[in-house]
Amino acid sequence: MMETTAEQTANGRSRKLGETPARQRSTAVWLIRHRWVSLGGIGLFSLLFLLQGAMRSWPRPSNMDEFSVLLGADTFRHGRITNPTPPLWEHFETLHVIFTPTYASKYPPAPALLFALCERIFGNPIWALWLSTVFACVAVAWMLLAWFPLRWSLLGAFFAALHPLVVSWGRFYLCCNLGVLGAALLLGSAKRLTRRASWSHGILLASGMALVANVRPYEGGLLSLGVAVWLLSSGMLKQPYAWATLTRSALPLLLLTLTGMAYYNLRVSGSALKMPYAVHAAQYDSAPPFWFQSSHPKWDYRHENLLNFHVWELNTYLDMQDLSLRLKTLGQRLRILFFWFFDLSMIALLWILPALCRRSLRPVLFLSGVLLIAFMLTTWLNSNYISVAVPLYVIVLTDCLRRVNRTVVPRTTLVIGPLILFLLAIGTFAWALQDVQPFDLNDSDYGYVRAQILSKLAARGGRHVIFVHYSPQHPRAEEWIYNDADIPNSQVIWAHDMSPSDNRNLIRHYPGRELWQFDADVKPQRLLPKQIPELPANVSP
Repeated sequence: MMETTAEQTANGRSRKLGETPARQRSTAVWLIRHRWVSLGGIGLFSLLFLLQGAMRSWPRPSNMDEFSVLLGADTFRHGRITNPTPPLWEHFETLHVIFTPTYASKYPPAPALLFALCERIFGNPIWALWLSTVFACVAVAWMLLAWFPLRWSLLGAFFAALHPLVVSWGRFYLCCNLGVLGAALLLGSAKRLTRRASWSHGILLASGMALVANVRPYEGGLLSLGVAVWLLSSGMLKQPYAWATLTRSALPLLLLTLTGMAYYNLRVSGSALKMPYAVHAAQYDSAPPFWFQSSHPKWDYRHENLLNFHVWELNTYLDMQDLSLRLKTLGQRLRILFFWFFDLSMIALLWILPALCRRSLRPVLFLSGVLLIAFMLTTWLNSNYISVAVPLYVIVLTDCLRRVNRTVVPRTTLVIGPLILFLLAIGTFAWALQDVQPFDLNDSDYGYVRAQILSKLAARGGRHVIFVHYSPQHPRAEEWIYNDADIPNSQVIWAHDMSPSDNRNLIRHYPGRELWQFDADVKPQRLLPKQIPELPANVSP
């Protein structure tokens, strides 16, 4: 009788103890079957994190690259692909913008298109930053699912959403996270295609290629080429009907993308094969984009601030021509790349050696090597260049996190891996909340001052011309003269302060405007009324 009671009691306890794991298993099964719910949670987390940062410090464009991309966005918002060259365009010359044969940004069109779309729908282009970041984090989580189980994919995406690069790009008006999004789609679909060819993954592969080609053409093109080599070497084409499936799904979208890019180039530069970037380089750049190319110095700049910037570019190129300085610079780049990628989660890379032996990670290491070589060949290296490499880093990081989870105290069976992961997660979240960034994408706060000036003039009403004067010691990256796509109908026109006769010609061509003088290098910076002396009646301008 006692034995029977004990057995019943034991069975009862086992059933009670087994209830919670059963519920946990059912919850896990439900999440696995509804993975988009989990991926949506990652997107919501990313959006909320960006919003709390914006509430503390509202992002403003404060970089010459940002203003150039926003010009492209304003062009698309007006329903145009490019703009006619404005009259007296020499007054409006600025960095990273072409004025002939048309007036346009030199950068690829994808970020500008997203800015224009978000401004039309939401009334503010900042939504392009937030949405590109949210979709990038969701795409990273989806990509990781091709390598890891759901919980590890979500954990890797969590660390990606808090990474300083991703967070900073969520405030930088270049939509750099579009590169992360495109690369994640490209890598996630390629991994799935190596297992089974499908229409959906072929379309996503082509979408990723199209996106990176219109955000970062150089790095994105090399990544796409590397992925193509990976697919061909994986034996994917030996699958039944794999070639036909991939061709019918991906090829039409790729051809449509190439046609669109050629048409955009034709409208902006006059040649379907000549990108606006190449037009700008031929007109302004003294140094080539790669240090092994020949330079073509130019000294006929109309404005000294343009000369100073391009001379700096040329000096950087000339330093790379000396072997010892080149090796020193390339060594510095390796340290800078480490610095850009660094946050607390990088501690998990201490477990990287076993990960390097995993066969499934060999394509990731191959592609990482291709991009690393690509970064070493350019004359300059800015943080936005490496956006397409972020998903590769997250894949390696997630594999290391799995190995951290299995960490035990030496000579014991005490598992401390979950505790380490918990501390890394809490520490990374606290680090991100403190807004600890390894670099500042914006060169200074002049963009905020510029925005305040525009706001005051908008409240004042009427139309205005601001003549900007630069001193010889003006910081090369602080370019104030950026205008809207439709300069003749703009409320405010920013113009170089040139000779009195040139200024008079500008005033006569854009009549009925208040005139202002702005000295960019006089502190405190402020607008002053500008007087243009009239010529004597017997003197022609």
